[in-house]
Amino acid sequence: MAFDPPALRVYEMGGDLEGEVRYRFEEEDGGTRFTYELDGSLPSRVLNKVLEPVARRYNEREMETTLANVKTLLEVEREAEPMA
Repeated sequence: MAFDPPALRVYEMGGDLEGEVRYRFEEEDGGTRFTYELDGSLPSRVLNKVLEPVARRYNEREMETTLANVKTLLEVEREAEPMA
């Protein structure tokens, strides 16, 4: 896992689905742009064609959960920062 707070977090996937997940945080227009990248592959081309629509829907639901978790994490970290 790569970790470059607060800009980048990279997680390796192993097992049946191998690849890498990257969370990137960049300052933009007074806020933060959050980029989620998934670089992975399914075990075979046949499975890929069959499972791709299912995997896409699963990933969309996971992304919604991930965004909610990231939002909560950032809000907790902001509340924990000492007041200047």
